[in-house]
Amino acid sequence: AGASPIPPQIARRAREAAETTTSLDSAQDTTWTNQGLLAWERQRLAWRSAQRQQQHQNARARANQARQAVLNPDVTYEDLLLTNRPFPVPVPLQEMVDLLVDVWDEEGLYDAC
Repeated sequence: AGASPIPPQIARRAREAAETTTSLDSAQDTTWTNQGLLAWERQRLAWRSAQRQQQHQNARARANQARQAVLNPDVTYEDLLLTNRPFPVPVPLQEMVDLLVDVWDEEGLYDAC
């Protein structure tokens, strides 16, 4: 596997680092290039890209999970609200509101006017 091309921002940082570094041979006007820095920057860029991709995948998974119903459709009002135990997973507000409106409507406590 050959070396990957150097992205422009990494090349620029390497040039800036080289300009602040004393020339190895000022008579020939050659500048030293920090190959370790270039390799580190390439590796960091690859790592950050993979990290961003993983974050996007995690966000999509959380969004899909949030769209799925959390509450069992057969759960009763008493099962949910007459206990002091917390829910095992967070319940989306819209899902809880829908459940309460259904229960109150069945009991004649909700008038949709």
